[in-house]
Amino acid sequence: MYRRIEPDFVILKDGIVLVVEVDGDTVHHETPAEAHARATMLAHEGARVETVRAVECETSEKSIKVTAYV
Repeated sequence: MYRRIEPDFVILKDGIVLVVEVDGDTVHHETPAEAHARATMLAHEGARVETVRAVECETSEKSIKVTAYV
């Protein structure tokens, strides 16, 4: 069965795949259940999935803090 996935960010470093999902987008609307189903597919394949809220990275300074956390 075909399922389309569009992660917000995919980072590959030293053989580790990190998927970062940004919640709170005003353009793309998705239910939490839909987001979970999409991200779970990536997690089952071995990716680490992190979700951050859009308000946590709305400025460069806040984005730097988020990257330290992830």
